[in-house]
Amino acid sequence: MYRTYYRQIAALALRETIAFAKRRVVFAICTGIGIAIALAFYGATHLTIPALLTNLKVIVSCYVIMVVLYFVWAFIAAPVSLDHQLRTRLTAMQTAESIRGNQVASRQKFATLMEAGQNLHTELNNIRGEDFHAWDALLIDWQGYVRSALEEIGFPADYQEFMRAINEAEPLGGVINRAWKQENRRRKLNKQQQKLEEIAQRRLS
Repeated sequence: MYRTYYRQIAALALRETIAFAKRRVVFAICTGIGIAIALAFYGATHLTIPALLTNLKVIVSCYVIMVVLYFVWAFIAAPVSLDHQLRTRLTAMQTAESIRGNQVASRQKFATLMEAGQNLHTELNNIRGEDFHAWDALLIDWQGYVRSALEEIGFPADYQEFMRAINEAEPLGGVINRAWKQENRRRKLNKQQQKLEEIAQRRLS
């Protein structure tokens, strides 16, 4: 366990050191080019080959020392960085799991609402008299549950779209009697059910 942990620390420190060395190698190259330009302009009398080699050794030595020191620092700081990475991954996993759980719960809730809509059809068919007040109260309750569900998933504006679906129902002609009232309510309920299913597919897919 500890061996794997220290391997991860060493690997992380090595990756950061390599990235650091790549960023700083430009400085070393530019310095070498500067020395070569100086040699070309001033000639060997001012900048001899031994002096050039000495300068190159100093530059390379400083570069190596700098990289080694950075590796030591990165190795010491790696546990904190590794812990931060692990916490970030864990938080991301927990967030993803929470989102999946919320989506499952929301799908179940909307499935229940769709089933409740079907039950409203059954209740509507069972009405024998002219009094639709009890059924209308059930419809209002169902619409209220839909509104709460849409607010929970963060799309309260979809409730207005859901309610406007009533206006999409095909107009019904003929004599206004119990059958007419039932059919009028059935058509409007069908449109709302279709709209609810459409919203659920759009928001929860």
